[in-house]
Amino acid sequence: MTLSLQHALQGLGFADLVRFTPAQIAALCQATSLEEDALALALLPQAQHKARVPVSGFRVGALAMGNSGHWYLGANLEVEGLPLNSALHAEQAAIGHATLWGETGIRRVVVSASPCGHCRQFMQELNQECLTLVLEDARLSLAALLPHAFGPADLGQSYGMLNGPAGTLSVDSRDPWFWLHWPRPTPAMPPTAITGPGWRCC
Repeated sequence: MTLSLQHALQGLGFADLVRFTPAQIAALCQATSLEEDALALALLPQAQHKARVPVSGFRVGALAMGNSGHWYLGANLEVEGLPLNSALHAEQAAIGHATLWGETGIRRVVVSASPCGHCRQFMQELNQECLTLVLEDARLSLAALLPHAFGPADLGQSYGMLNGPAGTLSVDSRDPWFWLHWPRPTPAMPPTAITGPGWRCC
């Protein structure tokens, strides 16, 4: 991370952010004289700092640029004692972070290391023809990194991971263990009180 970016992050109060608004991005571009891609690359150490890597020791940072203009940081998260196939990858974390904020598409993914095959397929599930990946030394389309890919379009789906129809989750359990960990509906708290968007209980 450049010294001017560190000073700008501290001075603007953005040092701990993991989501940047368009106004905050513009302020950082102005304060550092960096173009958007250069700024995104310069922010990757902030994402990498959040990585937890007790298995590989290899920190990866990613930044997903949402269609809304917001940016979302992500980092790899490994669990000690578990194999790497149980880890959350930085690209997944950044895209998942964008999903939590309601993004319906990703313009670009900026990443500190070339995406692994798992992440390439994960991004293919976005079902976006023009997704660009930005690395320190290259700008590539996902299609260039994952030729002959299979994804939602091959199944006749016009939507992808971020803009598909809402699913439903229904819980109908008589298992006493389940109700130890989930509130049982009562007259004061009917089943609708323990629902969330896209799912229902009981």
